[in-house]
Amino acid sequence: MPQLNVETFPSLIFWLILSFGVLYLGLRYLIIPKISKTMEMREEKIETYLEKAQEFQKKSLEIQKSNEEKLHEAHLDAQNLFTQHAREMKELYQKQENEIAENFHQQYLKFEKDLLLKQNEISQSLKSDAAQFIETFLKKTTGKHIPLEEIQKELLQMKKDGKK
Repeated sequence: MPQLNVETFPSLIFWLILSFGVLYLGLRYLIIPKISKTMEMREEKIETYLEKAQEFQKKSLEIQKSNEEKLHEAHLDAQNLFTQHAREMKELYQKQENEIAENFHQQYLKFEKDLLLKQNEISQSLKSDAAQFIETFLKKTTGKHIPLEEIQKELLQMKKDGKK
């Protein structure tokens, strides 16, 4: 086997050192710097993106806080508007209720007055009709004529006696 022959060792060692030297120098000065540079650029990009992400996160928290404050203010405004409108509606309802009650009371008084007038008219009419009926009844049953004024006086006296 030629690999184990001692005479070929120096040339094998030479080519081994030369091959590994070239490989080492190529890796050390060409490949590894490019890989290192790429990794450094990648790290810088990652750091930049992380910083931007943190800035965006801070901004989004500020915006969220601002939105929550605005929402809270809007909620308070809405609640105040609701309370104000409820108060206005209650006042309007109370006003209309008072107007209706006053209108009803006025109509009630008018109807009561009309009723009393009608009652007086009917009472007078009944007195007159009753007196005429009694006059006619007595005339036909007894044959006597009693004046209408006397019958009316007697009816008034009976009414006064009945109220006592």
